[in-house]
Amino acid sequence: MNRLLTILFVTVACGARALITNNLVADWQGGVGITTAGGRVSQWNDQHQLLNNDGLTNNLTQASATYQPFDMTDAQGYRGVLFPWAFSGAHSNDFLNIPSSLPALSTTNLTVYVVATGPMDQERSETLIWFSGASGWIRFFLGGNYPAYYPVSLSVGSQSSAIYPPLNRAVFIGSGNSVTTTLRWNNVTVTNAPQSATALINGGTVAINNSAVSGGSEYGYTGIIYRILVYKAAHTSAQMDAQVAELSALYGVLTNYTKQAVCRGDSITEGVDSTMLQNYPFQLCARYPEIKWRNQGIGSLKIGTNGEAGTMYVLDGNFVDPLYDGTLQQNWLLFFGGVNDMNSDNLTGAATYGRLTNYVAARKAAHPWTFIACTVHATSQASGHPEKNAQYNAYIRTNAGGWDRYVDPGLNSPVETRLNDYTNTNYYYSDGLHLINAGYAVFADHFGQIVNVPHRTTGFFDP
Repeated sequence: MNRLLTILFVTVACGARALITNNLVADWQGGVGITTAGGRVSQWNDQHQLLNNDGLTNNLTQASATYQPFDMTDAQGYRGVLFPWAFSGAHSNDFLNIPSSLPALSTTNLTVYVVATGPMDQERSETLIWFSGASGWIRFFLGGNYPAYYPVSLSVGSQSSAIYPPLNRAVFIGSGNSVTTTLRWNNVTVTNAPQSATALINGGTVAINNSAVSGGSEYGYTGIIYRILVYKAAHTSAQMDAQVAELSALYGVLTNYTKQAVCRGDSITEGVDSTMLQNYPFQLCARYPEIKWRNQGIGSLKIGTNGEAGTMYVLDGNFVDPLYDGTLQQNWLLFFGGVNDMNSDNLTGAATYGRLTNYVAARKAAHPWTFIACTVHATSQASGHPEKNAQYNAYIRTNAGGWDRYVDPGLNSPVETRLNDYTNTNYYYSDGLHLINAGYAVFADHFGQIVNVPHRTTGFFDP
């Protein structure tokens, strides 16, 4: 056992030495220098002096237990700091403070690397790291107003991009010099105009819901951060290539995806009433990290029809179709919807099925998605009328609707019984509509069969 630990230590140490050390001013590593109580992080100690001993220490802190994130190990065994997710007005605001001891930085002489999972919520922009005196340095930015009309894109300071990061663990880079701003997700790079030259005030935050960024319309980052490296220098493309390669090896980051799955739906896909990061798209991402996963779920949305504003039918030419990638071997569109049509518009299950077939035709007309339809679970009478749900599901099972396949975790399924009773608190939240983590795992089980790869983990993890 001791020999194994020694080998692991040497491997990590050797890997760490390959990282750039010049001008390194902060290095926060998951599982290293963490102070916790009850699994919640009050301090995350800077390790950069191990690589560049400049005599300065810049520890992240959060004195208030209310806002402390969680120390955790993910489903693949990588240590990180988890910033939990909740929905709408209940959205959590866990964050860490960057100390004023961090030397004054400049927007035109700065490079930040963050190894983290991608944007969790499609309803608001999210700030990953922010330095006092500038716009959020690395953000996941919405190009439209609420509800989102475009996928969340990567932005750095005042510069945005058409890079749409998935949920997967990745290396994010924000860099600026006097000529360009560089925005990067793994090996995908965009260079934009330079930031206005600003000497940043010492300090800042990691993952905060910060009104200084966007007037309060922003959420704090939700996801897992594995490492943050801050350099008081603008790195070259070759330096970034080397850093991405090294960090990818250290943290199991895949940079050559051949398949992606876009999960589209309403609050069930969004994951309302799941805890931490346990909606079914994130569970699927944890189970099958070799596939690029996206969560395009927004609460209360209907499938809708042509001309009905604010519905998936109308929005998804902007919200889903830009994510199609013809260079990949596979583009799955995993779709859940219909409960809100039956409830809010008082449609029958048959009429809702008609909306589904029209939606499928619209998406197929835009791109050759591999479309996977889904039956709906039992819901309380006030939230979705079980009789209508049963009729909708029966139509999906017995009538071809233009999709390539369907999955059947829903009410009256011949292969699944766990979601037949909306009063079953082993799977359901108390509203009889939304699910708890184990309920969302049922959807992950069925959609997971579609991707046809070995089932490696449950997808669950704990702080």
